Amino acid sequence: MAKRKPKSQYVKQVTYKKYMMAQSVLSNSQYMSIKDEFLSKFFLCEIACKSVLEYYKKIQENQFDEKDIKLTMKSIPAAFNKFGYEIDNHILGSIFGGSKKRGQKSAKKLRDCIVHSLSEEDIKEVIERKDSLYSSMNAFLLFIERAGNNTTTSQ
Repeated sequence: MAKRKPKSQYVKQVTYKKYMMAQSVLSNSQYMSIKDEFLSKFFLCEIACKSVLEYYKKIQENQFDEKDIKLTMKSIPAAFNKFGYEIDNHILGSIFGGSKKRGQKSAKKLRDCIVHSLSEEDIKEVIERKDSLYSSMNAFLLFIERAGNNTTTSQ
């Protein structure tokens, strides 16, 4: 049985509703401040993680495209272990894991929903779980900084 195509009026109504919800989020200065702070911190984590994954992929595969680097909990712990990083998997999971369950989403899943849908619910989850999320991201970033500083002083 063929799917019915949505009527154009319905599409327009749904699109307008999503637009108005996004506009409401964007006009809330508290949400914008939290969103910007959270995304900035996550982007730092993502950059460091992708750098490690890039070198890991170079070892694993003769040829690869940077666009093919996926942040998954299958490859992230393996990549960090390969290069002697000893980061707790709980920290990695809370940042890069795949949980989509409300109240347990990883920083990555929250970032995805905020960036792609400007989800008010996910911004609220960041606010509610800020201490836990920031603790994991700060621990990860501190670990990256310390590991980098140890290599520059020992060369």
